[in-house]
Amino acid sequence: MRSWRHCNRGLFIRRARCPHRPFLSNGVGADVGIGPYGGARQIRIFRIEVSSVKLLILNGPNLNLLGNREPEIYGNRNYSDLCNLIAAHAAAIGVEADIRQTNHEGVLVDWIQEARGSYDGIVLNPAAYTHTSVALLDAVLAAGVPTVELHISDPDTREPFRRISYVRPACVACVKGRGPEGYLEAMDLLKLKMES
Repeated sequence: MRSWRHCNRGLFIRRARCPHRPFLSNGVGADVGIGPYGGARQIRIFRIEVSSVKLLILNGPNLNLLGNREPEIYGNRNYSDLCNLIAAHAAAIGVEADIRQTNHEGVLVDWIQEARGSYDGIVLNPAAYTHTSVALLDAVLAAGVPTVELHISDPDTREPFRRISYVRPACVACVKGRGPEGYLEAMDLLKLKMES
């Protein structure tokens, strides 16, 4: 049975096996809740079948504002739309995807460190931390989990400061400027790497 507890920031979901998880489509279910990091969003997409490939999808600051934030750059789809897109693709290619978003650098570092030994690959959209965070670079290097850097827009066509990526040297690939569909390409790259 799933156990639930309320906290002062909303509903926190303690993950447990439960036959009554909500299902999205195509045998895909989701655990959705406010995590223990004070507002960090965690959505675990899972399949009934046990997948041999587990991917961690990490989203950095302000991605929770998709659909409202500069739609001319990031598009009109909101964060829930993005999660649904990733969930459907995870089901289609037969992987397990754990989708998380936070506005806090240290939380991203914690999640990357925790991926070691638990996930086969990471899709990382560091957002603004791309251009500032040596801590994320060090975390990806230390975790040793194949990581794809992901950007909805193409930073190389924007302001000069956005063309700097501290995390890229630690990543196996970079997908940029493909919109939300770039997440799907990044997932495909990691699955292919796991199977090769």
